[in-house]
Amino acid sequence: MEEDRSGFFNPPLWRQRRTFILDILRKHGASTALDYGCGEASVLSFLIPSTDDPIQITKLAGVDICSEVLEEAVQACQPWEEDYEWLREQPLTIDIYQGSVDQFDTRLLGYDALICSEVIEHLYKPTLDRFLDITLGHYSPPMMIVTTPNSEYNINFNELQYGTPNAMFRHDDHKFEWTRQEFQEWCHEGATKYNYDVEFKGIGLVEGKRDDLSVGHCTQACIFTRRQQSYSSNHQAYVKPLLLEKQQPHQLVKHIEFPYYSEPPLSDDQALIEIEKYIISLCQAEPQEDEDDHHTNRKTNTDTQEKQTLPPLTSPSSSGEESYQDLKWDANWSSITSTDSENFINFDSTTKTSTSLTISSSWDDYEVDYCYNTYIKKEQRKRYTRVPQRFPYSLLWDILRIRQVCKNEQRMLQILSDCTTSYQIDGEDLIVLKAFEITRVDDDDNIYDSHSNSDVSSENNEDEDFCS
Repeated sequence: MEEDRSGFFNPPLWRQRRTFILDILRKHGASTALDYGCGEASVLSFLIPSTDDPIQITKLAGVDICSEVLEEAVQACQPWEEDYEWLREQPLTIDIYQGSVDQFDTRLLGYDALICSEVIEHLYKPTLDRFLDITLGHYSPPMMIVTTPNSEYNINFNELQYGTPNAMFRHDDHKFEWTRQEFQEWCHEGATKYNYDVEFKGIGLVEGKRDDLSVGHCTQACIFTRRQQSYSSNHQAYVKPLLLEKQQPHQLVKHIEFPYYSEPPLSDDQALIEIEKYIISLCQAEPQEDEDDHHTNRKTNTDTQEKQTLPPLTSPSSSGEESYQDLKWDANWSSITSTDSENFINFDSTTKTSTSLTISSSWDDYEVDYCYNTYIKKEQRKRYTRVPQRFPYSLLWDILRIRQVCKNEQRMLQILSDCTTSYQIDGEDLIVLKAFEITRVDDDDNIYDSHSNSDVSSENNEDEDFCS
């Protein structure tokens, strides 16, 4: 079997084929696709977009004649756990049908793309003869992708004995395997009859022979593109009476609906609040000190500072004379707390005198300012994000929560553009003119954090989406 030879290819041939199909769909902007001859849904399930994919396919369908493989297809196309945790911003439905590819069903009209991957070589001649009439003539999709083995490439697989009387096909169920010329002649015939353009591609080269194109690629592909997006007269004449009859010979095996974000749209002001939560996260990578605060340029990391002797601390007793012993900076100070009002010492390094300041707080609320030989409250230390900052606005649009709230990229850009004093759009970049305050936290691995970070909801794992 062909897949048994996946070790000859890197990446495996099946992955190259599926990636090729997905890339073509994205290139043509297809949002709906029909997998014609879907089997166990190996291609169909690959087309299910992840929740963080900005290019969303919203409708998929698969058709196959075999009931056993369709049971596997239904399982392969079920929503995953993450689909319920990270809601996609657009709906997604998948319909699985049982039926023959040589029968027309009105429910399969209107898809942006029809995919037929490694199918035609499994068809008997009478079914194959009707294939292009049904697909290009009756369904007439804007685009169709067909892949099939290139028999000439079998020369690279010794066990197939290509070119000898004992030559074998790659799969026991193959009814034929075409050369490149045979495949292209078949495609051109259908394209001419039904007003399509064709483009031929190759997929998969054996490792060690990537430069050898003398026999083409392992898989050959044709991309049919409907000319001028117009239907042929044959299509209109055939389909119109069938639509009236609602011809539906296929059996619907399963209709699958994926969960999606369906909350009412937010106002522009509410959407801006959501957007700014992530702008803050992007901006705070390079915080800037508040120039008006004379403490902000002091280095207070105890790992890099020498331990210094601090002035004595006094506590009023009944006589007013009792004092604490001289204390040194120590990591264990975080465990010292004051339960009553205590005197706090501000030491003047010039006059060598100290002044008592009454406080009612915990030692953990203070840190040492070594330049001024004094203590300062941590909450007094202010830091702000640097301005201006520039980064691609695609970083924002890649975040699932923003796509959920804004629905389309143009609305996000319009909301930001309306805030002329805070944001500017320059080409594909967002320029941030607004500084955001950053506050001190106790996490040793993340000394500074923004006020707004605590407001970011983790309900849909937006932070995970942002970091990915």
